[in-house]
Amino acid sequence: MKIGDRIKQRRKELGYSVEEVAEKLGKNRATIYRYENNEIENFPVTVLEPLAKVLKTTPAYLMGWGIIGVGNGIKKERELQGYSLKELSQELGIPESELAAYESGIEPISKNLLKNICEIFGITIAKLVLGDRALNDIPLQLLEHYQELGYDENEMIDAYLEFRGVEREDVLRDKEKTKGVKIPVLGTIAAGIPIEAVEDVEDYEEISSELSSTGEFFALRIKGESMEPKFSEGDVVIVRKQEDIESGEIGVVIVNGSDATVKKVMKEDNGIMLVGTNPQVYSPKFYNSKQIVELPIKIIGKVIELRAKF
Repeated sequence: MKIGDRIKQRRKELGYSVEEVAEKLGKNRATIYRYENNEIENFPVTVLEPLAKVLKTTPAYLMGWGIIGVGNGIKKERELQGYSLKELSQELGIPESELAAYESGIEPISKNLLKNICEIFGITIAKLVLGDRALNDIPLQLLEHYQELGYDENEMIDAYLEFRGVEREDVLRDKEKTKGVKIPVLGTIAAGIPIEAVEDVEDYEEISSELSSTGEFFALRIKGESMEPKFSEGDVVIVRKQEDIESGEIGVVIVNGSDATVKKVMKEDNGIMLVGTNPQVYSPKFYNSKQIVELPIKIIGKVIELRAKF
């Protein structure tokens, strides 16, 4: 189940219409449908948190982090220690249905209640979240969970140290590795000008250091409606610089010395065809081998990610 499926499921559980969610979130109805249809590949954090509040749940639940989440940890430890749902809820003085909602990750749990649960179990919060697993990426994941619970930076790091028995410098070093790399968002790219020399920089986007290590990247702002509904005007695409792509992939192409355009590239024996996803605005255009050389037609990158803007 993807994030859009969980958004839709939770909306229906609450009996909300798409219009009601859109109004509460300050978005239009079409945007909510895009969320639910999983058309947003990198869901913006700035939307995730308020959307979770509207749907009376947690960002972790919407993102599907329950497998390493607090709620999943409570349930596993409860079963391990032989508590029934009813027994633990009675000891905590809360309704059984409320505890079940915490365990499923649907409802956010307060820091104080979580501490009470850990006192009953006789374990730390870090132990509750992680169990005995040795996961390589625990520093970042654990910090995310603690951040959701309202812990400050030092409290989160101390909790991790308590669980793993490592030096504080090791944790900070792991966090440093997760920092992203900023790349420029270009408004236009003219033929004959190297990407690094383009001065039309409108903004910056951040990509992971892991992705950055796989090549050179830039971002490009979509203009026009030729790639609707997948790409809308104002959206930003992340592009890996490369001079060729596979047939059927979406690339950034410079045609006839004009600005770069984003199109699907279909390769044929005697040329290539540039295809938009909105045929009402852009009809497929074929260029034969001679035109590719003489015009020229030049691929300068492959689109690998969409960052929709609202």
